[in-house]
Amino acid sequence: MEINDLNINQKFRAKMYRIHKNPRYKLIELDQKKYLIDLESNCFTYLFPPLNWILKKELIEISNDKLNEIEYDDNNNKEQAKNIGCVSGGGGVLIATLMRPFMDLMDVPSNQSINSLIVILTVLVIVFIRGSLRKRWDLKLKSNKTHIIKCIVRSKLKHMSFVIGAYLMFLLFSLLMIGLIFGVENNLMIYIGSPLIFFMFSLMNLITYDNEEVIISKLSQSELININRKSIQNILR
Repeated sequence: MEINDLNINQKFRAKMYRIHKNPRYKLIELDQKKYLIDLESNCFTYLFPPLNWILKKELIEISNDKLNEIEYDDNNNKEQAKNIGCVSGGGGVLIATLMRPFMDLMDVPSNQSINSLIVILTVLVIVFIRGSLRKRWDLKLKSNKTHIIKCIVRSKLKHMSFVIGAYLMFLLFSLLMIGLIFGVENNLMIYIGSPLIFFMFSLMNLITYDNEEVIISKLSQSELININRKSIQNILR
């Protein structure tokens, strides 16, 4: 296939790496160049993580000097990401089972006003914590960018299915917790468990990609022309 025959509907495979101690970003290798992708560039991904696959993302090329400051690899993160849902879900079931004999001892008096205040305070605390983490993880790439590619970046179908399943699970748990808070029974364990569930839900956008190949599409014509022949051989047919 000739370079001139490329079109914006073609798709490319690219290698993705994790950044040590910074889950907000992933490193992508495309056309023998390194780019960073911000998983939290859109605040709506906190509520609906699949937006990372739907909306165009910015791939920000980084210089060699900046690259030397970043520790990255493609090991362990795959299992780490896939264990988040399993460990959290399994841990929740285990804790609930162990604490069941003590549930009656944790009943506390409450009313709808107090419950509403608890929900509001919980959401505010989680927003503050996630905002602080977002700021802490910020690499300030906007001031150092040299070249930006806008494109669609998707994970493989298997990982997308896992993320959607985990997202639906935490969404169900979050709605269940809200229902229990406003329910007839008021138990201290509900007030302890609900912030943890809500916080885990807010982290779902950080596992939308794993450390395997990702699929890049919707590149502009100018970017397609810049892709070298070695990358062309990896075009999905």
